[in-house]
Amino acid sequence: LRWVLPVSIIARFGGFEKAKLAQTRLPARQNAKQSTKEAPILEKVCGVICEYNPLHRGHAHHLERARALTGADFVVCAMSGPFVQRGEPAVLDKWTRAQAALLAGADLVLELPALFAVRAAPDFAFGGAALLAGLGVVTHLSFGAEDADLAHLTDLAAPESAEESARIRAYLEGGHSHPQA
Repeated sequence: LRWVLPVSIIARFGGFEKAKLAQTRLPARQNAKQSTKEAPILEKVCGVICEYNPLHRGHAHHLERARALTGADFVVCAMSGPFVQRGEPAVLDKWTRAQAALLAGADLVLELPALFAVRAAPDFAFGGAALLAGLGVVTHLSFGAEDADLAHLTDLAAPESAEESARIRAYLEGGHSHPQA
């Protein structure tokens, strides 16, 4: 099963254009009549799934560290549009937030389709990862967390048990929001 997501380019910085994305793909085999000159290959493109509602210094630091730690040639953001997780309207419009991301170090900002942007974290992450993977050029994903303890984050990322799922479902059926559950 392949997901085809409509991609809306919110903003791009400088010369980062679709042509440059195309250059990051491995060149196809060439026949003898074609030039043997190959397009330059960019080795690293870092993807970030975000909301930036609004962008703050911590987000800017994350973009800077993501580029530095991965050695990325480009940083591509998959950002929610006018509505963010759980369907709340964004504090600032998507163009203002995209411009802030570009000024903070992103090279390209794509709109995460609303189908995923307004959902709970697993679907939000799935949509963002699918959008970035669909580009065919993203080599790294970077995420920020308020907790720097990797072991704790790994525990939190583990699938929930059947007992935990039942408890969460009961809270949701009782009228609580997903974060409260």
